[in-house]
Amino acid sequence: SASGSFVYVDQAKSFDDARAYCRANYHDLASIHSSSENAAVAALCPDECWIGGSDAAQEGTWTWSDGTAWDYDNWEYGEPNNSGGEDYALFRDTSRTWNDAGSSAKYPAVYARPRRNVEQILRL
Repeated sequence: SASGSFVYVDQAKSFDDARAYCRANYHDLASIHSSSENAAVAALCPDECWIGGSDAAQEGTWTWSDGTAWDYDNWEYGEPNNSGGEDYALFRDTSRTWNDAGSSAKYPAVYARPRRNVEQILRL
């Protein structure tokens, strides 16, 4: 199912497999930059879903897989806690907040469609 810039795909995959699938078929895993985008992801994700956040490159420094700025977050209380080396962001629909999870855990994902910039829209 889809909502604006985001698409939910109900296929449980590891974070790396979800990211690879998304890059091949959509754009990238969802990056969330506002409470309204967080709500849009919540409307699609029925339980727990991968989003594109990771601190695998440097523990404690979270980045989005699509390279956009980390300018918003909505961590669940006490998260991210890196319990057992958790480096990947997981959206939780029940609380509309985020948790960090291990790379081998398998969840469906919310993907981002390519964002069109203003110049591309004006050319249409």
